[in-house]
Amino acid sequence: ERKRNSVLVSMENENKLIARGAPETIVDLCVNIGEDKKNEIFIWISEREMLGERVIALAMKKWTGGPAYSNTDEIDLEYVGAISFSDPIKESAIGAIKSAEELGVRIVILTGDSKNVAISVAKATGIIKSESEVLIGGDFEKMSEAEQLVAVENVNVFARVSPEQKYRVIELLEKKYEVGFLGDGINDAPALKLASVALAVNTASDIARSASDIVLLNPSLSVIIDGIKGGREIFANMVKYLKTTLISNFGNFYAIAIAMIASPFLPMLPVQVLLLNLLTDTPMIAISFDKVDKKELQKPRSYNIKEIVLMSLIFAVINAVFVFLFFVIFFKDGAATLQTNLFIGSVLIELVLIFAIRTRKLFWKGIKPSRIISILCIIPASLAITLPFTEWGEKFLRFSHPSLEHIGIILLMVVIYFVIIEISKIAYYKVVRT
Repeated sequence: ERKRNSVLVSMENENKLIARGAPETIVDLCVNIGEDKKNEIFIWISEREMLGERVIALAMKKWTGGPAYSNTDEIDLEYVGAISFSDPIKESAIGAIKSAEELGVRIVILTGDSKNVAISVAKATGIIKSESEVLIGGDFEKMSEAEQLVAVENVNVFARVSPEQKYRVIELLEKKYEVGFLGDGINDAPALKLASVALAVNTASDIARSASDIVLLNPSLSVIIDGIKGGREIFANMVKYLKTTLISNFGNFYAIAIAMIASPFLPMLPVQVLLLNLLTDTPMIAISFDKVDKKELQKPRSYNIKEIVLMSLIFAVINAVFVFLFFVIFFKDGAATLQTNLFIGSVLIELVLIFAIRTRKLFWKGIKPSRIISILCIIPASLAITLPFTEWGEKFLRFSHPSLEHIGIILLMVVIYFVIIEISKIAYYKVVRT
């Protein structure tokens, strides 16, 4: 609040009261400075601050008042000088701020430093382009609540702010946004306590670390941005997994249930169903390693249960239609042939479904799938086609050798299914905007 602090020390057999702090505060307490000298001091300070250097002024006086003193005794001081020092911008900061913009994350600086220092740092990192985007804490405090609400929406740098003013900015921002606040000093504690997510570095003051939800071992802004990006990627892949699993399970359930009613024999043997689940669940697990389209990361998302269920039911019907078509096409060829071809077709359909659902764009326009998901889809697809030709598949899994003609029909059906799913997906996302 006072933007200075003072200590009482004994030096050269004298007691002296020494004050240090913001230059404009310290200079006003000094008696040995004329207007010319004051102007000279502030010109020098301004030059250092425009270089992004912080400046602390020092003043003192002889003390004869005993071992205790109060704030009101910090008067009639003699100006000693000022110290400028550099708090260099980390190399990773500029890249982290650009990444934040791509993620739709807004970076706001709340600092007790002077306006010039804040401008220098904010311009160097690309947070602001002009001085008009910087507001002094004192000016912010004089505003009405309506004006303050407008300010927190448009101002990206608040300089010379007190702990109460930091708290107020966070309070107003949280009316509309989820706010993460990174602080390391005692004066950051109130804002840390209020923020949705409070962060501190491991070298921060004890009170700042105690008030934080997360303590960063690596004191870098990029760690936070990478964490946000990673969280959104995980969430996007979880939704992909839910949709793919629900579509395939609902679709198979509908189709097999109808086929069992229409058929005098089982459309697929229990051991074949278990193998189908094994071959298709493995690549679905690999969805957790999949890449995510940039558009999916541009804003935070939450679970939309209605949208997930709606899409799953609609696409499950398409899935069920094609699985049942395999039944209709191969039913006349007998139980073993039907079961074999239905097994191959079901595996391939579920695998191509993963590639369709993993992106909202057309498959070839979306981000390329990760290598692991591609490998874990190729292996089950190869096994589904080759197992029926093996002695083990024939003996233990009750498969029959499919003809090349049947394999061709299955592959053609899978291609048609993939095209229809892709068209349906684009149409769905145009109608249901999420």
